[in-house]
Amino acid sequence: WIFQPGHRLRVAISSSDWPTIWPSPQPASNTVFCGSARPTHIILPIASGLEPPISSSYFLSPPELRSGRRSQGDEPDWSINQDIIRGLTTVNLRYHRKFRPEGKNFDFEEELQSEVGASDEDPAQAYAKGVQRYSIFMAEGRIDVVGRLAIRSTSKHLHPEVQLSVTVDNEPLFDRQWMETIPRNLF
Repeated sequence: WIFQPGHRLRVAISSSDWPTIWPSPQPASNTVFCGSARPTHIILPIASGLEPPISSSYFLSPPELRSGRRSQGDEPDWSINQDIIRGLTTVNLRYHRKFRPEGKNFDFEEELQSEVGASDEDPAQAYAKGVQRYSIFMAEGRIDVVGRLAIRSTSKHLHPEVQLSVTVDNEPLFDRQWMETIPRNLF
């Protein structure tokens, strides 16, 4: 990036990128010094020898895309909640959609419900849980695939649990569950 005179740069300071990245097990604090005695600063390189200035980028128009399906369903529902009494921050995502692939004689449906949470005081106490369902509706019957995931953490371990179930016309075809305890060696 090249900043022209008068342009501004916004800086965000954080100890983690939760919920994008699993939180560190140790609490952290950041200090920004103000004033002439100990000013906090950022050093950016100065570009030189850019004569003439870099020209504007040129982008081709995107190709026209054909929709391969007709879709119906709700827009994804995101919410971020902060429980100040329990000291817990959670992020929830829910969505549901159903569509028929173009030229096909079946319908496809998917649904997701998920939640991630972390303790504000003890970030080692974090969790993620969710259920995802895929269903195919055909004249011959219905196939459902349901995956469940739960991960919780402590300062020393991650504890994932995974369950995968497949049914055909509501009759069980496959069901498996995995549980592990994994040391938090690197994060």
